[in-house]
Amino acid sequence: MTPGPPSMPALNFPALWRSFTTLKNSLHRLVLILLFSTMPLLAENSPPALVETATAQLKKELTTELKLTGTIVSQRRAGISSRAEGLVEDVMVDAGSHVEKGDLLLTLDTRLAELDLELIHALIATSEVQVADANREREEVMGLIESGAFAKSEAASRVANAQIKEAELH
Repeated sequence: MTPGPPSMPALNFPALWRSFTTLKNSLHRLVLILLFSTMPLLAENSPPALVETATAQLKKELTTELKLTGTIVSQRRAGISSRAEGLVEDVMVDAGSHVEKGDLLLTLDTRLAELDLELIHALIATSEVQVADANREREEVMGLIESGAFAKSEAASRVANAQIKEAELH
């Protein structure tokens, strides 16, 4: 028989890896020990370090100013109303303005009120004419009743009508 190549022993890779890691960690420790043990020797032989000092100077005065943008909302709201109705002609204050009791807030357009006043004057004039006409008829009827040319019941109706017209005027 011819001898063959020598057989290789079986390798245990996990065990080899653990050995390698242990060796690597030991080398790291050795390097660190050597480094720290020689530092005092290095420090003794080196010249002292030069140190520069500086003083801070304030170029301008510091202020504590903070500019913000936002919206302020009141916790309370107040409703306002007018004693007279009408169209608003002019507003004297802006939303959010501070006002006091009695301050003028707005003015109303007076044109509608002036038209209403003119209408009332016209109605009064019409009523005065109707009262004058009813009084004239009453006087005529009174003269005709005395002469017997007019019925008393019709005369009473005309007198009552004159009194109603006068009451409506006042």
